[in-house]
Amino acid sequence: MVFWLAGKLYKTKKDVKELVRYILHKYKIGEYLKEEDAKVIMDLLKYHPRYEHKKGNGIKAIFVGEGKHKNKCFYIERIDGTKTDFSYLKCIYGEKFINLLKQACRNAIWPYILEFKRKIFENNEKVICPLTGRQLSWEDAHIDHENPPFEEIFQRWYVSYGYRAKKEDLIFDEDGLRGVKFRNKALKNSFVKFHNKLAKLRIISKEANLKLQKRNFSLQCKL
Repeated sequence: MVFWLAGKLYKTKKDVKELVRYILHKYKIGEYLKEEDAKVIMDLLKYHPRYEHKKGNGIKAIFVGEGKHKNKCFYIERIDGTKTDFSYLKCIYGEKFINLLKQACRNAIWPYILEFKRKIFENNEKVICPLTGRQLSWEDAHIDHENPPFEEIFQRWYVSYGYRAKKEDLIFDEDGLRGVKFRNKALKNSFVKFHNKLAKLRIISKEANLKLQKRNFSLQCKL
């Protein structure tokens, strides 16, 4: 696959990735891209699998923001003032359906996760993180799948039921992966039931949860 970016042809994904990473790390969090760099990224964005959804009513500017893991990432500022992030890796390598399905599963269990958190705070005068020993506020408290982890629950469900899923079974109604939901209610209910039977949840601090996510991501990269 070749890429045409800002009037120049790039013949390999590696070349594009190196260029885009160089641009990303030239800027500080909150800084807007200069015209030449913005043109490269706007052209790259056209390769995103959901470009029309991302651009909305038009793109005003591109800036560098902070991702959920405190990493740098690109953001779109639309003409109407709304903003959304996007993955440059999806522009280069595409988007895997299984990741969309996984996020739909996370959204499906969100009401149960929220209810678990609510009950913990209602039934305990003090909520303590078992990993840091710190008292938690509602804002600082995250819910973690202790054992088995969410990834294992998802994979076990996938090989039993989820492999039948198709893209038509999902709905994209918001920006980013967090907006992916099930259209197929039977498929959604099968995951919720499967998850709730296996999941062992615990409440931990935001800091501890981010460290666990980074560690798990590093382990996956080494496999």
